[in-house]
This record gives sequence, C-alpha cells and structure tokens, in this order.
Amino acid sequence: MSNSGISRKSFLFTLAAAACLGGVPPVLAQERDNRVTRIIVPFGTGGAPDIVARLLANVLGQRTAKTFIVENRGGANGNIGADIVAKAPPDGHTLLLHGPSLAINPSIYKKLPFDTERDLRPVVEVCAAEGMLFVVNAANPAKTLADFIAAAKRPAAKLAYASPGVGNAFHLAAENFLNVAGVQAVHVPYKGAGEAVTALMAGDVQFLIGSAPSVGPQLQAGRLRALAFAAKRRSAEFPNVPTFAESDLQGLEMTLWYGLFAPRGTPDAVIAALNADVRAALGDPGMRQVLAQQGLVPVGGEPIQLGELLHSDISRYGMLAKRAGIQPE
Repeated sequence: MSNSGISRKSFLFTLAAAACLGGVPPVLAQERDNRVTRIIVPFGTGGAPDIVARLLANVLGQRTAKTFIVENRGGANGNIGADIVAKAPPDGHTLLLHGPSLAINPSIYKKLPFDTERDLRPVVEVCAAEGMLFVVNAANPAKTLADFIAAAKRPAAKLAYASPGVGNAFHLAAENFLNVAGVQAVHVPYKGAGEAVTALMAGDVQFLIGSAPSVGPQLQAGRLRALAFAAKRRSAEFPNVPTFAESDLQGLEMTLWYGLFAPRGTPDAVIAALNADVRAALGDPGMRQVLAQQGLVPVGGEPIQLGELLHSDISRYGMLAKRAGIQPE
C-alpha cells in the first residue's frame, strides 16, 4: 500500500534507484498518474502468486508513494484473471501477476478468451523458485518417497492428490510423477493452493506437489512432511529433503516463475517505468529477505526476457501436457 508519509528525499532516492537498475530516466516514473494500480492475482489467497503480489504491492507502494492493491480473481486455471487484464485499459493501472499456468493454458484449453502472447505485454519477471516439494500429511506413515510409492502400489490402495486447479504446473508435475512412478491416483482440483493444502492437512487427499511459499509454513509447523524436491539439487531452505533423482525417479525437475504483465497497447514508456519500479523494489533488503524465507529468488531483467521465458514454456508445457494425457477442454 502507499505510504503517504514518505519523504521527498526517499521518493527521489527511489526514482534514482529505479533509473540505475533499469537504465530508465527517472522522468518515466511520471508516465503513470497517481490512480490506484490493481495487481490481479488469477488464483485464490494463500498460494505463491498471492504472497508474491501482496509483498510486491506493499514494497512498491512504500517506495513510489502510489497505491497498489491486490485483487484475487481466480477461476479457470488463471484464465479469468488474465482475461480481465487482457481487456483492461492499457494505462498501466491494471497488471497481472501470473506464473507457469499462463504458459500451460494454451495447451489444455481448446479456446482462450485472449491470445496469451499477443494480448499481454511482459513487464518483468519478479521472482523464481528453485523447485517444487512433494508433500504428505505428517500423519502419513511414509517417511520416504520409496515408502509412499510402495504403499501406493498395494492392491487396496486408493489415492487422491490435490492441486490448485486443472492444468497448472503443480497438476502437471503430479501427473508426471504418477507416470514415472507407475502409481495411480485421482486428481482433486481446488480453487487455490491454500484450499489444496488445507485438504491435505484434513486428510481429504494423500499428497500434493506445491511451492515452498504455499507448503513451507505447514512443513515448519510439523503438519506436513516433504518426501522429495523437484529440482536438480536440494533446496537451500529444506536441505534434508532429497531430490526425486536421489529417490531414483528421473525427469521430474520443475521450476516456477512469477512475472508481471500489462494489457496489450500499454505504452513503451509505461512498461519501462513499471519495469524500473519493480526492479528497484526487488533490490529492497526487506523484500529480498521475505522472498528468501519463501524459497524464492528475485529476478528482474528486461520485459523481452520474460517474453522469451513465456514463449519457451508454452512449448515445454505443451509437451508435458501431451505426455500426461491431458486433453484440451
């Protein structure tokens, strides 16, 4: 949120930092007026996108003396929120905080109400996670992934797993695991990561694959147990959790990214100013500390880099969706 009491000195420092980080003249920060800026999160509360958006809105507000608010507009695996932004006025006051699902949806929906690469302009990659965590309820007797798989393959075993929707990165990661491990389980989609984690803690499902921000607090509280990490190396935050490869399951590495997008037609000067403001915010020690606590790394970079990431992931996740047997709806 904005800080109306921010000093003129602090405000000038923010503009100077933005200019240094983004190579953008401070005057570009004036391209946007002082109206409220909405950051649309196309998922429910409690998940990584929501956490990142609220942190970013708070730091941007403090550093720019402007008001940023977060709106959760979940549904259709992020398509509802993304469509709101795609059709919003291109003035820089309606932004989208999205992740891999934006790249996945073109492969799992026969028709989208917008064109992902045409109707959304990349602004900046905010942060990334090094991998995903395979977690079970702490009451589950399985202490290792091998234990879990062995139990899941018993004739009487009936498994269900949660995800924050159909066709998102966590859903694809879980289906990829089932294929590689030779295990069967029913997919139970929820409206957001918070609901999925709650279902796992309640015993309604037997496992999920989630991000550190969404499952980390419950792991630290002892309510969940992590059995594997979907990355090439172990997590710095959870160093005792082995990778899938260490558990003899290959090809299950997954990464997460969260980026900021604006409607098509947003002027270049506005995109540049937003990019500079976010990159300056990512240099804030407090923001970096909170991101690190969530297992996330600040990224930054130019808009074109986020666009290239989105383009490559559309192709990569398309292949994963086919391998998982997910048919476009």
